[in-house]
Amino acid sequence: MNLANLSTEDLGQLLERKVSGLKVQSAEIRGGQRRVFVGSIGKKEYALKVFKGYSDALVRAQRELATLKKCTSQHVVKPGPFDLIQLTESEEDESGGEEPGALWLYVEEFVEGESLRQRLLRGPLTMAEAFRLALECLDGIEALWWKKRVHRDLKPANVMIRSSDKSFLIIDVGYVLVLDSSRVTSPRFAVGTPGYMPPEQFSGRSPRVDFRADVFGLGACVYEAVTGQQPFRRPGDNREDVLKRTLKETPPPPATVRLDTPLCLSEIVLRMLAKRPHLRPRNVPSLRKELEQCRDKGAQK
Repeated sequence: MNLANLSTEDLGQLLERKVSGLKVQSAEIRGGQRRVFVGSIGKKEYALKVFKGYSDALVRAQRELATLKKCTSQHVVKPGPFDLIQLTESEEDESGGEEPGALWLYVEEFVEGESLRQRLLRGPLTMAEAFRLALECLDGIEALWWKKRVHRDLKPANVMIRSSDKSFLIIDVGYVLVLDSSRVTSPRFAVGTPGYMPPEQFSGRSPRVDFRADVFGLGACVYEAVTGQQPFRRPGDNREDVLKRTLKETPPPPATVRLDTPLCLSEIVLRMLAKRPHLRPRNVPSLRKELEQCRDKGAQK
């Protein structure tokens, strides 16, 4: 069954038939390789993600769900009330354009709000918001790392701002690296987004990817949130240009781009963006302490 060819109405009806008590809203909220809806069971809303379970897609979804179940941080999106649900039987695509595979449903918390990417379209964050972004997402990174997991795709599109309390939380852990499990993708395949993933994630260099890769991604998010500019992307750049800049160039200190940036924050962000992992903050608690001291120092002025 070709997922792309199913109408929104037909897919919504399929979900309601398969999940007792589910009411699907008519509008889809995101596209891509998954078809995503908002639905409700009782009075609670959930994000409903439908995907074709071929190749590594099913394994990734299983790892994503297992990760969310293990992660206790309030700054990481929560799993829904179900395990993965098979919606259809596996069958060959009639056009011959896809591998055989069933349709599956993945359910998680629906976050009412907007992504950091959407928010930044209106301009940079305030300094208070930037510190909250750094500290709250750092809490999510630490919670993942306690379970030996690395997000690997931290970027503004994968950070949500909840409408009710303006808190920041990490979403979309489909590319999560589970250190005590076999890899889903080849080591030669770079997982992540150019401009936000660190050199060790795409260059093939040692050491092995760990939580410091997520620290790098968060540093790139904070840099952009403060300055309004991506640290390693310039107008007209293509993918290879961005990767080359990430390997070889140091972005201008945030304090030189936005003059009201505290020097201590500017220095911390550049260390988060260090090319080599050992030059980044050595652990999450020490980075948290530095950020809190920097924030409090600015508040006393």
